[in-house]
Amino acid sequence: MCSTVDGWVVASDDVRATDVRGLLHSHLAFARGESPPEHAHALNADQLDDPAVQFFSVRRKGELLGIGALTRLDARQAELKSMHTALSARGQGVGAAMLAHLIRIAREQGFERVRLETGSMPSFAPARALYLRAGFRECGPFAGYRNSSYSTFMTLVLTVEENLGRLPTITDMPDLAARAKTLLDLHSAPEILVLANVWDVVSAKVVASTDGARALATASHSIAASFGYDDGENIPLDLHLGMVERIVHAVDLPVTMDFEAGYGDAGETAAKAIAVGVVGGNLEDQLKPLDEAVAAVDAVLRAGKDAGIDFVLNARTDAFTRAAPDADRADSLKEAIRRGQAYLEAGAPVVFVPGAISRDEVSALVEALGRNKVSVISVPGKSLPASELQELGVARVSTGPFTQRVALTALQDAAAAVFAGGTLPEQTRALN
Repeated sequence: MCSTVDGWVVASDDVRATDVRGLLHSHLAFARGESPPEHAHALNADQLDDPAVQFFSVRRKGELLGIGALTRLDARQAELKSMHTALSARGQGVGAAMLAHLIRIAREQGFERVRLETGSMPSFAPARALYLRAGFRECGPFAGYRNSSYSTFMTLVLTVEENLGRLPTITDMPDLAARAKTLLDLHSAPEILVLANVWDVVSAKVVASTDGARALATASHSIAASFGYDDGENIPLDLHLGMVERIVHAVDLPVTMDFEAGYGDAGETAAKAIAVGVVGGNLEDQLKPLDEAVAAVDAVLRAGKDAGIDFVLNARTDAFTRAAPDADRADSLKEAIRRGQAYLEAGAPVVFVPGAISRDEVSALVEALGRNKVSVISVPGKSLPASELQELGVARVSTGPFTQRVALTALQDAAAAVFAGGTLPEQTRALN
């Protein structure tokens, strides 16, 4: 029961070894520091020293980097326990190596399902993201656990029959960090990044197959409309993420997601988006107090670091879109610059300013925030062409909900022509 990954040895270990006991102590202290005693389910050395428990460690040249265990629940199910990485080894993939080893052991031993309980607090977001990337999905309590606001329960089906039709996990995809770097590099390239926003799998495939497509962006407004919801976080996050996940797995391009204002917890939402393969995202400030908006930016960027990627945050300011109808546009511009500078200082690579349309406004934004730091939206009949935006130094232009409106306009026009006794357009292409 041993495997080697990048020079690390993952193997059975003695729970009573001195260094193991030390790391177990850290694991218990963390768990108990985050939850009341009755909701902290981490096992101590005595509980792990049991015939039903298989205990493993990750070591490099003898140095203990991480631990994990597999507990037999019954003939068909096992539970993951005691997943913990040494503080000095975090961010290197130790947890992923241990998780892959435990899943392999469970498969080899004939288990059909692996379950786990982990914390639901923000401090456990990196762990939850790790499990989601490996294919785990949330489930109800099991094996005597009870529902609790402190716990998240997850399960992974291992049998081939039950996995038929399951989307590939992120571990089946090209390296997530490489996708993130590709997307980041596209924002600093001399050529402007042009994104035609998509809303479902077929729109994603059509755009991805079009010459000039280098990345994809999802449109929250359009996805919500597809499911019959109004814009503005009215679509449930799980449903929203479900569509985004299908888009990610349908294309080979980096995908950035519009997760609106973060659904109440920007960092947690970003972690969930990363877990389904997203490597960038839009975050609205909705003109919240600047310190709150900067904290949200920081939370999203931290989620990216916890996942080991340079998450490409398109930090949006609503200085124009939420201004009063009679507001002076010069004042809105000043506010956009003030907020944009704060987001860049916090680490956001680019600032999104919807509503900035005129050449003078866009030029002023680039002058204040820097070349390849400004992102805008293309509004039909109003915005500057992408070629002119590139000359001004804009990093990115996207189409938001307007691409769906273009498609729906074509649909309505075609339907009207048929209803009027005509035919569908002769130039219609078989894109589905």
